[in-house]
Amino acid sequence: MTTELRFVALVGSLRADSFNRQVMESAQSLLPDSVTLEEVPLREVPMYDGDVEAAGDPDAVVALKRSVSVSDGLIIFTPEYNISVPALVKNAIDWLSRPHGSGAISAVPTGVVAASPGGRGGVGVRNHLSDTLGLICPAFHPETLGLGRVTQSLEARRLHGEAADELE
Repeated sequence: MTTELRFVALVGSLRADSFNRQVMESAQSLLPDSVTLEEVPLREVPMYDGDVEAAGDPDAVVALKRSVSVSDGLIIFTPEYNISVPALVKNAIDWLSRPHGSGAISAVPTGVVAASPGGRGGVGVRNHLSDTLGLICPAFHPETLGLGRVTQSLEARRLHGEAADELE
């Protein structure tokens, strides 16, 4: 009997062909059949607002929370904006951490991957997310993955084709 594992991916960039989306897609293509990695889109998730929350979570927030809470784990694929966390990622974390102490992210194993054209592999965003997630997510995996010097010829893009065959 094969154990099915379902992971949720959040991509911290809205660009259709962002480096981090490419890395997430490459990860999807390398997983065994018993493991899925499903992206939950963040485009429709409104900015966190306590008044909106008090009136009831919007549909996009309900879907985000449900997907994360029933998953076996969450992986955040994020760029680094000005040596820190993109608003898109921070906003998703803010919604997922609500209600305080029992939000959808509180019991889900969570990891961070950052791809960046810079040589430091998004160390700023990884450090900031480690600080935040380490406090609000007891199952946060503190060892993050940084992919530096990513360019238009993204190594992960090659994994979709012939290089993936070489790994098997």
